[in-house]
Amino acid sequence: MKDNKKQRKNMDISIMFKKTGNQEFHSKNYVSSLQLYTKSAQYAPSNSIELSIAIANRSASLIHLDRWQDCLNDIELAIKLGYPEDLRYKLNLRAAHCYLRLGNKKSAVETLLQMHNIMISQPNMSNEKKERLQRQMNEITSRISRMKDNVNDTDTTNTTEFPSQPEVTYGENPHFRSASTAIELKQTPEKGRYVVANRDIKRGQILFVEKAFAFVPLSHVQTDICYHCCRSFGDTPIPCTECVNSMYCNIDCWNEACSSYHRWECPGNQMSLWPQIGIAYLAVRMLFKYTTNDDNRLDEVQELVTNFSKLPPCDVISYGVTAIMLMIYLSKYTDFFKVVNFKECPISKFSNNFNCDLATEDNERLYVSSLLLRHILQLISNGHAITKLNAVADKNKNKLLIQQEDRIATAIYPSASMMNHSCDPNIINSFLGGTLITKATRDIAAGEEVFNCYGADYRRMLRRDRQEKMESQYCFKCDCAACTKPEYEEYEDILKKFTAMKCPECSGPLSDNCHSSLYCIDCGATVYNNIYNHTLSRAQFHFTKAEFNIENEEYEDAIISLKECLFLRKEALYKYHEDIAATMDLLAKVYAIMGQWLNSISYLEHSIVAVEEKYGSSSAEVCNELNKLTDICLQYLQEESNTSSKFYKNVLKKTRRYLNRAQEIIDLTYGPWNEVYQEIAVKKKILSSILKNFNV
Repeated sequence: MKDNKKQRKNMDISIMFKKTGNQEFHSKNYVSSLQLYTKSAQYAPSNSIELSIAIANRSASLIHLDRWQDCLNDIELAIKLGYPEDLRYKLNLRAAHCYLRLGNKKSAVETLLQMHNIMISQPNMSNEKKERLQRQMNEITSRISRMKDNVNDTDTTNTTEFPSQPEVTYGENPHFRSASTAIELKQTPEKGRYVVANRDIKRGQILFVEKAFAFVPLSHVQTDICYHCCRSFGDTPIPCTECVNSMYCNIDCWNEACSSYHRWECPGNQMSLWPQIGIAYLAVRMLFKYTTNDDNRLDEVQELVTNFSKLPPCDVISYGVTAIMLMIYLSKYTDFFKVVNFKECPISKFSNNFNCDLATEDNERLYVSSLLLRHILQLISNGHAITKLNAVADKNKNKLLIQQEDRIATAIYPSASMMNHSCDPNIINSFLGGTLITKATRDIAAGEEVFNCYGADYRRMLRRDRQEKMESQYCFKCDCAACTKPEYEEYEDILKKFTAMKCPECSGPLSDNCHSSLYCIDCGATVYNNIYNHTLSRAQFHFTKAEFNIENEEYEDAIISLKECLFLRKEALYKYHEDIAATMDLLAKVYAIMGQWLNSISYLEHSIVAVEEKYGSSSAEVCNELNKLTDICLQYLQEESNTSSKFYKNVLKKTRRYLNRAQEIIDLTYGPWNEVYQEIAVKKKILSSILKNFNV
């Protein structure tokens, strides 16, 4: 907790961002100015005028971006944060414009009256300024007079819309919270608690829809998620007035967080404490949930396994010290122990489990330390990573976005935690904010167990590596079908293919089981393991040279180097090797930069074959590749002038097929509430408008 690690509000930094934002605003770079004003608000001290000014300035950027409701939200927030009364006429004028554009006549008139009253109450305002403002008011009044009465006199305080939450198939099980009636919880001495299907379940049906009991954002990842609800806050977040890191999507989330748990974790944010303690941060949030909310899932959370007796003593001691240090933090830096009435709040119901009567301060502190230790141990075995699909562009100036699944938070889901592990799961998890949605990825017969995957599955990691991970983190040796059944042995060899060199006899994949030589998985031929060293060294030289060329925008030279690299890698590596796929992918990107769409499409189509081979034809990875491919296809279709060529018509047909397939995959793996699904729907509309002129 040294001072040099503290992340606190800083007036100088706030003013610096504001000045830079002003420069961008005057240059009409409104998106950039909006981002800079947000940073200014993020660092503005709570007792300074800079905080309200930063939010007010952001509203000016928003009105120039035609984001009327977002502008109104920021105006309301700026006033709440103490924007100077003698300057509020600016906000009133801005708000009147917004209401006018939104068709809200009543609110526009009321705002102008407020502005008129402010002008009257300021005798020091110059006549010139009053005349200018009066002209602007008259202009708005004239436009209001031409509006119909009550066009849109609705509440406009907060119109943030999120996708609606899906429901479990067949309705919720009354005996198994957040789960479908198609599944139930069972228990045996050998397997503990586990989940089984009580009827036939079809591929794609929803088995769990569960809100996180508690979650925390990953502190080492730059995300745009609200610290209270885990949904995206977009580009207009509301920052905490005391700490730099916490951001919220709207005023309601901010108020709810501040009135409950955030007052106790805010000092830790200022000290940069939470990034240093990992999963223990979520244990603290769980503690706060116990003390501030009588959640009816408290008993279920408390019953989650800890694996206390299976962990090495040194690990338990380390976690115990962490729990004690967190208790000291709560005692020294917050009013937690002064505010919480341990005898009356929900936390007291478990005190008997720890032999604590909560009669003294020492017992309260011992009890809190014990609870924190228990939560830490539970989270090691039961924590879930919340993931989000993000569109990412690399540092090169290409027009090809990559959809990648990023971990953004860690959460606890008591019901979904009842699923046992398999390296070949029959479900997939996705997230809508902090809500977990679990779907069947294949048909599950009545009586069959429902399996989750706690880490990498058999398509992504070799068996020995998976088993080591399960044993080290979850304290069991995995004996699932993928780890024990003979039919999965073949895929162990398949997985090796993606890092295998090519057999000079049959072009099959070479395995490196022997230190001095390699043998072919297909034909059994044996070759020296350094047979391709020179070739691969030259290939890497050309790849590195191409990256340098791209950095310097020498794209023609980059193409030459990449083609040479691809030729050499195909000489030495198995056809599905990940380095070959990476080379073709980069070639596609460079051709996209150059606007040579057909060449880009061709290389993407080749690289997608390896992705299908490795992850399966219905995987999220294939959907990602299809999404990239259709981006380029649509670029070509929209820019190509020769629409009568066979190439054009062929791309039209393929684009429709690729989009339909991508939508089917994303519907299965994530669902129509997912952002990627919406992006695909938009692309299908664009394609539909193009197809109207063609009989394809």
